Amino acid sequence: MIPSSTRIFVATEPADMRRSIDGLGAWVRDHLNKDPQADRALFVFTNKRRDRVKVLWRDATGWCLLYQRLDVRRVLVPTSSRDGARSVAVDARALAALLDGVEAVRIRPTTRGIVRLAREKVPPL
Repeated sequence: MIPSSTRIFVATEPADMRRSIDGLGAWVRDHLNKDPQADRALFVFTNKRRDRVKVLWRDATGWCLLYQRLDVRRVLVPTSSRDGARSVAVDARALAALLDGVEAVRIRPTTRGIVRLAREKVPPL
């Protein structure tokens, strides 16, 4: 369960999945212009094919990295409404839908669309 005070940032550009915690932290600092050591922040990255997801965060004990490879579905990354923004803030429900593997072809790339599709459980094409 993710607390409601936690900010979740999804990178709109694909990241190199070979990067580890330090590499992704530097990517957050350089490309997203955010502080990777900020309290209550999760950073979500995908690869070019959108079938792999990494989530980076820092808790009281140190750095944590979640890596997920999706078997069937692809992840849809919401596009930014602001020109030039390299990340989009989403809520915990949208993050859960992203980690479930939302089919990218069927919905508009918005947070609302991701959550709607996760509720409907639309099968992949």
